[in-house]
Amino acid sequence: MLTLVSDVIQPNFKARTRGEAVAVIDTETATLWGEVFDFGMVIVNSKGKEIARYDAIVKEVYDDVKKMEKAFYFNKVDSFYEPNLRCKRMVKKSWRTICVEVSALCSKHRVSVVSAYNLAFDRRVIAATNKKYNGFSMFPKGTKELCLWKFACTTELQSEAFDTLAVQQGWISEAGNLRTNAEVAYKFMTGNLEFSESHTALDDALIELDLLKLLMAKHKELPFGVGGATWQLVNSDKEKVKSRKKA
Repeated sequence: MLTLVSDVIQPNFKARTRGEAVAVIDTETATLWGEVFDFGMVIVNSKGKEIARYDAIVKEVYDDVKKMEKAFYFNKVDSFYEPNLRCKRMVKKSWRTICVEVSALCSKHRVSVVSAYNLAFDRRVIAATNKKYNGFSMFPKGTKELCLWKFACTTELQSEAFDTLAVQQGWISEAGNLRTNAEVAYKFMTGNLEFSESHTALDDALIELDLLKLLMAKHKELPFGVGGATWQLVNSDKEKVKSRKKA
């Protein structure tokens, strides 16, 4: 019987940072290169208690139908975004306004670390959206970066337990590599094999916070910085990859 991370620990957040709080963010984009249309963030203090959450739809991008039609999850416009806009659970704001509001929240709560699953992607598309829509850096100068994809791939996703379960569950690419995305990591580390990622910014930020808590509860060293081809860390055994390759 496999032993999963969630079987042996209870999430116990303890910030090992130079400041007071951690901001976990997520973005949904109209293209792979930029055009953020949904931004979500949750901030937790040094005890792991949520102290703020934020989400907004980017007006300049969302209102551009031709751009939005390129979005991978364009189907969520009618099923998720429009209903939330009608009931005013979500609002459209200019990208500049979002930058101002996020920056103010981070300053207010003394955010010292920003985190996301595949932080390199979020950092890149935020920078591109800043450039195009008159934005600016949302996070305080000196904020540390903690990529949860890198964190997971240097720890839990290198385990034999993950290798075994991934093969059993078919979490394998056409090339034979074990998949290491946030949905797979969440399924493995929580034991909830039926989980399906929302692919909306705030909801995804909240499940990434769960991953952060699980990882920090078990591992003292935090791998600050943004990794490159992080998935390769889990797929370094070329013979295993070759044996799993689909015909």
